[in-house]
Amino acid sequence: MEGAAGVEWAFSRNWSVNLEYDYYSFGSGTTFMSDNINGLTGQIDAKQNIQVVKAGLNFHMWSGW
Repeated sequence: MEGAAGVEWAFSRNWSVNLEYDYYSFGSGTTFMSDNINGLTGQIDAKQNIQVVKAGLNFHMWSGW
């Protein structure tokens, strides 16, 4: 599952700012782990989700206004 949202605002002829939100879900899984030093073994459940917020300042060199 993925999701994204963003906005951009041009505050002058050549300049704009943007804000973006991204969500990534890499699902879940189970794996068998073994620790030979401590003698521990068993299944490990893993799930990974990442949320990213990005901001930017843009200069438009060849804007056709």
